[in-house]
Formats: sequence, structure tokens, C-alpha cells
Amino acid sequence: MRRMTLWAMTAVLLALTPVIGQGQSAPSYRPDVVLVKLRVEAAAKATVAGRATATGVASLDRLNAELSVRSMKRTVANAVAAPLGRDYYGLSRYFTVQLPEGSDVEAAIKDYLADPNVEAAEPDYIMPMTAVPNDPSYSQQWTHWQSNDVDIDAQEAWDLETGDSTVLVGIIDSGILYDHEDLIRSMWVNPGEDLDGDGVVFDPDDLNGIDDDLNGYVDDLIGYDFMQAQGGCWPGEDCNGPDNDPDDFTGHGTHVGGIVAATTSNGLGVAGVAGGW
Repeated sequence: MRRMTLWAMTAVLLALTPVIGQGQSAPSYRPDVVLVKLRVEAAAKATVAGRATATGVASLDRLNAELSVRSMKRTVANAVAAPLGRDYYGLSRYFTVQLPEGSDVEAAIKDYLADPNVEAAEPDYIMPMTAVPNDPSYSQQWTHWQSNDVDIDAQEAWDLETGDSTVLVGIIDSGILYDHEDLIRSMWVNPGEDLDGDGVVFDPDDLNGIDDDLNGYVDDLIGYDFMQAQGGCWPGEDCNGPDNDPDDFTGHGTHVGGIVAATTSNGLGVAGVAGGW
């Protein structure tokens, strides 16, 4: 499940990326469980006979011991390890790893992915049957869903898709509160200006006074501010010409950005139409 991301200009871009687990009122994956897919060669010789965490694959057994794994069993219990070249469906390559209570699932995934015998590792995601967000103000967002069906059918759409990480949305408005708790995870960060590659929104470490991506705008890390005054300027707003800080002082751009991409079902604020899950 994914969320949308914002770019700002007095405008903003939003893009959809995965949001998992922590920070949500209910986890989006099972705690203390990792799903691991072994490479063909490792899966062909792996066994879970005897001790539940012993597979016969040396590097994997060492890692299981380091993580104090409670059990590692084939996800499809009846799947039989196939000889090399005959693993048509790969079901025998999937294992469910039970970690100790309170384990850091995401850290464990990184450890498994670092093992050369592991092809893939991910949480055991919880997929809700119906998409009803837990955002406290969702009940007031009558445009999303109403019993009389005079709405945009947001819940019906979310049942099918909550976003796409390749999609960016540009919003031309009064700017955006890019550090807002319900928007910061949706803000797009320009990779051409993100010098340290950490994805931090409006990171001072990336503001070097240079047009690094050669698009004609200096330090356009999250967009650009083109606000100019004609007969007055909103208090706090810089109306003296373009700059790289698209902060919002009227609130309108933040409101619009929230409609599009407030992080959805994170127990905060409102639900964005494409804010992920």
C-alpha cells in the first residue's frame, strides 16, 4: 500500500511510496514476522527438519542464530524443495520466519537481504478487506464517502488501489506547509538537488546555493516559490520574487495539498485521496 508525494512550487509535487507499520495506530504488517524467499540453489538444499531454525544453509543458519529466530518454516507447508532447473513455481523457496517478540522487523529484513542466499525479504503485510481510514477527521470528509453515495467513491477506489509511487502531482497554489505532520511523508524531494541522498524534506545540508540539477533554479529541493505581490502581501510571505522556499502563509495550498496527499490511515488529521495507506 502506498502514499502520494508532493512537489512544491508555490506549487507542490506529490508521489506515492510505501508506508508501513510504525507511526500508524494499527500496524500494516504482522509483528515479529518476516517472509523470506531463498535463491534457487539455497532452497534446493534447505531443510527445516530437526531444529526449527536450522536450514542446512550455513550463512542463513548463522543469521537465524544472531537474530534469535524462533522458527523458520516453509510458507507453503506441503511445498517440496525442487531439484535445480525444475523449480517451476518457486513455492518451496518461500519461508516464514518467526522473530522474538518486539523485534525490529525492518532491521531484520535488511539483514536477510544482505545474505547472498536470500533473493527477497519483506514483512507479512496485512491487507484489509475494505479501505476505511482511521484518520480522526475522516468522518467530516463527506466528499470521500456518504451513505447516499453523493461522493467521489473514495473507499471503493481505495479497495482497488491506494497509489502509485511513480506518480508525481504538481500543485500550483500558495505553497505548502512541507513540515506538516500529515504531509511531510508525502513531499517529493528533488533527487537532483538532494546531495546526500537522504530524502529529507528541505534539508539544510542540501542547500549549497548551486543549481545542481541544471534546470535553471538554485536549490529547488522540493519545488519553487514564484509568489509575487500585486497590491499587498500576506503577512510572513516573501513576495519579492522567486525563491526556493515554497512555504505557505495563507493556508490554501496546504489545504489543497492535503486533499490530494495527506497521509491516509495514519491516525492523524485527514485522509488524502492518493495519500497511500
